[in-house]
Amino acid sequence: LKHPNFRWVAFGLSNDLINDVIVTWFELNETGHFSDRHQKLRIGNDFLLDKEQNWTPLDIFKQNDYLVIKFMRKIKLVCDEDYSEDLNVLNGLNKVVFRAGLH
Repeated sequence: LKHPNFRWVAFGLSNDLINDVIVTWFELNETGHFSDRHQKLRIGNDFLLDKEQNWTPLDIFKQNDYLVIKFMRKIKLVCDEDYSEDLNVLNGLNKVVFRAGLH
């Protein structure tokens, strides 16, 4: 991702009920942070911290106006389609969400 001023980025999977995302951000001292969150689409816009952190950060850094985020995640996290916080990566097309901000 290239933008010199992005302070935070959210990326993940979506269905009609929730967004299952990672949220990364940098403090002013350039310290990077990473968390597994979800957003309930019919309730509000807040990214809520997941009870279990399933997206594993491998690296996050800024270099030459690029924000680099490396992570790992299992393909299947949810059994019996209980999509309260997490979504599975499905065969075929998956909806992907992305947001970024300056503040």
